[in-house]
Amino acid sequence: MALNQNVLVSDSFQQASRVANDPSALINIYNTALTINPWLENSTRIDAFSRVLQALDAQKIAVIMDNHVSKAQWCCNDTDGNGWWNTASGYTDANSRFFDTPNWLKGLAAIADFTKSHSNVVGMSLRNELRASGGQDENNHADWYNFVSQGADAVHNTNGDLLVIIGGPVSATDLSFLRFDPLSGASSSWAGKTVWEWHNYYWSWAVASSVCWVFDQIAGERVGFLLEQNQAFTGPLWLSEFGAEQVLNDPGNILGEAEQKLEQAWLPCMVSYLESNDGDWALWSVGGSYYLREGSTSSDESYGLLDPTWTDWRNSTFKNALGNIFQMTQTP
Repeated sequence: MALNQNVLVSDSFQQASRVANDPSALINIYNTALTINPWLENSTRIDAFSRVLQALDAQKIAVIMDNHVSKAQWCCNDTDGNGWWNTASGYTDANSRFFDTPNWLKGLAAIADFTKSHSNVVGMSLRNELRASGGQDENNHADWYNFVSQGADAVHNTNGDLLVIIGGPVSATDLSFLRFDPLSGASSSWAGKTVWEWHNYYWSWAVASSVCWVFDQIAGERVGFLLEQNQAFTGPLWLSEFGAEQVLNDPGNILGEAEQKLEQAWLPCMVSYLESNDGDWALWSVGGSYYLREGSTSSDESYGLLDPTWTDWRNSTFKNALGNIFQMTQTP
């Protein structure tokens, strides 16, 4: 979308229908959307995106843009071709074939420019869950430092008002190396604009996630230290993605019984850590379904707070477990 902004929404649905298990169902979704939003008929993708941003702005909701994937598809694994820059050392086709570095930089600049007309966009995340595989990232993170700095420059030099949001190279779970080798640009050209991000799920740190004192120790070593004041690495810390199956006994739950127990043990540790530290957080996810996911239309998001119809909150054990850090109105 970043480099092909003028493609019509209708053409996007037609293209997507070619990989849908039920093409007619996807076209029916578009027709339903068109009935409710007649302006879609001649709208480009970027026009539709602007409408979303305007609607959020009307509700006084700030927005962070996320460069998620280069080739649109469900994310993430080490064979989806979106994980690591294709010009970095140790090229692996399975992990990098779609991650075109020059186009990534052009795309960041294009979207940063687009955000100038949307004042409620306050920041841009450079890339979702960077992840090396094979022989990648075996040079003391030199490629990460290099390309993250280039990406931050692309954003900041285009729109200096934006926060520059940066995650680590292990699916955004580890920035521990910054303690000993801070990212130099974070204290120079984008001084005061850097935000560190991390992700966490029950599987992120394996069994340690369900033993709270161990979880606290690992979290502090890998990301929490970034909140220490007056250090070269100091910056705001944002847990930009965490979540869990919303209804553990739902027949659609993808977790087995053992995994459910791990998730239930991890969640109190995660919530306690958030309550005890001056970091911010975002939940995966609010939305209850997708137009198209891995070939399936109207695919349920089992991590979504909203039900698949987007008309009501799920009866969520997860929502209740969030306690003091999470308060939400009961009307979607």
